[in-house]
Amino acid sequence: MDRWYKKVISHFYGIGGPVDEYREQKVNKFGSVAYIILWIYLLISTFIATGFWNFSETALAFLVTGNLVVILALSMGAAIYVYRNKLDKQYFDNPLRQKKIYRYKAFGQGLYFGIATWLLAGLQNIWLDNKSFNLIFTWKEFIGHILMGTFFGALIYIFSLHRIDKKIEEH
Repeated sequence: MDRWYKKVISHFYGIGGPVDEYREQKVNKFGSVAYIILWIYLLISTFIATGFWNFSETALAFLVTGNLVVILALSMGAAIYVYRNKLDKQYFDNPLRQKKIYRYKAFGQGLYFGIATWLLAGLQNIWLDNKSFNLIFTWKEFIGHILMGTFFGALIYIFSLHRIDKKIEEH
């Protein structure tokens, strides 16, 4: 259970390398503060939405929009917290080899993203627009999704390079 918990923490917060006691302590501190903020917000927003439900139908829209804004703000806060505390850094003896590994991973993720969005666009044409699945087989659609996958892979590679830090050797 402890290994699974650390894997989830590492993936959710984007922590590079093993989750040691220092990183776990920092993440738990942020998680506790985020939980308290979310609990207070959800309590207040639910009471407000319930109170105004009879007067306006926009109360549900207020609740959904507010929840989205708060979740995005906390996600950005978590990313900034991890970056400032350098919890995302990984130290390698051979950073060039790691860059090559990240390049292949980014290429695979970009390829997957491009193909998945291409196929999902076809399904969206069928379900939402009542159009033919064959519309995704045009060159315009294909090139557009290849470019999306390329840009996505490049961004993943750039963010991955940010996580690499050379091992500091003390003499």
